Amino acid sequence: MAGSTVVLTGNDLTIDQVIQVARYGSRVKLGAQAKQRNLDTFNLMNEGAAEGIAIYLFNRNSGAGREVVRFTGDPMSPANRPRLAAQALDEFRNGSDESDEHGPEFADEDVVRAMMLVRANQMTYLAASPAMLQALVDLINADITPVMRSRAGTGEAQGPAAGAMDAAMVGAGEVHYHGVRMAASAALSQAGLKPLQPAPGDNTMSSVNSDVAGLAAILVEDARRYLDWTDLAYSMDLNAMNSSI
Repeated sequence: MAGSTVVLTGNDLTIDQVIQVARYGSRVKLGAQAKQRNLDTFNLMNEGAAEGIAIYLFNRNSGAGREVVRFTGDPMSPANRPRLAAQALDEFRNGSDESDEHGPEFADEDVVRAMMLVRANQMTYLAASPAMLQALVDLINADITPVMRSRAGTGEAQGPAAGAMDAAMVGAGEVHYHGVRMAASAALSQAGLKPLQPAPGDNTMSSVNSDVAGLAAILVEDARRYLDWTDLAYSMDLNAMNSSI
């Protein structure tokens, strides 16, 4: 299906489309409205911070530290942007740190690619930068799949997927490129892609539950195929035994 394209709108992604991309090579494109929605959300977040509005995970910390100020003023100002962008880049690079990930690696690339596609679709509603969203789509279309472990945190969006994908986007960690395992930096170079330079907030405003949703799509498809084959195998068995219809 390398000649087909799945357009992400954020509204109507189907399991069949996930399978087309994850297993059969369909390309991915962001719909115009989805791109605009992502840009509007990104700009709104930055405008809110510039106006002094408290924004969870952006100019405020998370959890019990939600009232702790991370920075004040315009995140894109000369005083803030270099420091915040550097922090985001460090966290992206640390996404390949196995100290926060556990369990065996996902053996099948299609599982990880399904998670990547679901994350890109969900990110059209988030305040991640348009450059980051496009970088994730570029990884999918270039057949660059992060090496990812199967266990991580217990929170709603603390699975291993985000860290491994983020690391790959900036050229850290390991990936599979056309099925060959190599350093992410080498894969980006061979694919003609530049490492992402994360914007302030990309390290905190782009986490979703794509781990669960992407894996669930694969499991549902496999269950459907299994049931189809079970019916066929049973019918063949009855026929071979000359059973009464």
